[in-house]
Amino acid sequence: MKRLDVTAIQRGCVYDGTGVRTTVFLKGCPFSCPWCCNPETLYTSPSFFIDNKKCIKEKGWDSPLCKKCIRKGGFEPLEHCPFGVSEATSHPLSVEELTVYLLRDKSVYQLSGGGVTFSGGDPIIHISELFPLLEKLKEEQIHCTIETTLYCKDSAILLESVSYINEWIVDLKFQKENYREDYDDVMTFNLRLLRNLGVNISFRLVFVESMEADEIVERLKKLGVLSLEVLKCHALAESKYTKLGLPFRHYVPSTKSYLDFITALLMAGVDVKELAL
Repeated sequence: MKRLDVTAIQRGCVYDGTGVRTTVFLKGCPFSCPWCCNPETLYTSPSFFIDNKKCIKEKGWDSPLCKKCIRKGGFEPLEHCPFGVSEATSHPLSVEELTVYLLRDKSVYQLSGGGVTFSGGDPIIHISELFPLLEKLKEEQIHCTIETTLYCKDSAILLESVSYINEWIVDLKFQKENYREDYDDVMTFNLRLLRNLGVNISFRLVFVESMEADEIVERLKKLGVLSLEVLKCHALAESKYTKLGLPFRHYVPSTKSYLDFITALLMAGVDVKELAL
């Protein structure tokens, strides 16, 4: 039975598409943004949060349950810690399990005009695996949204997904730290495909200090993007990086540079919606 690697399911979301939604976060992403607020989704390989506050040895205590632990010279990995030092960042769920869970709020979706959103990471890398679930949600007349970088080199599978996905939130990777030589070409090609099919598309951008407004405006106009959601980069996920054993670097911009950036976009005729988390 095929299962999807889910890091979290959040109910009652209002920022991930129209209406009230349930957002499913999947592991894996074609990018590795160093400010990602969901670092546990960056890679498809198994990963674990390590909470040293729960470690008996770190507290200076002793327990017979710890004798075999790798931290005590044994061979048991931290994933087997009986005190919960290690916690898997994701859980494999079947299409059937996810369907049952996501349909819990069907009445809420219908009343609010909401539905289910797939995020991550970037669910575009799992799109073929998502088809059975998307098919079931379509049968239940559930509105589906995907938040994606639109960096997908398989245009055929992208076109196939259009019949299941009602709304596309495109996370633009315009930061210099995310430079990828073929990104603009791949994303622009896919965007053209979706627009030709009349797909509902909105755009989102995380602002970091290194971004220059003139350059961003030029790229937005080249893409024909006249409306944009902007999120000021934050450091709310710092504790996650610590628990994952990953380095954390601050990319939080100054208030002035952020407001100057927003002003520049507005002056250039771009309709900006500021996202606040």
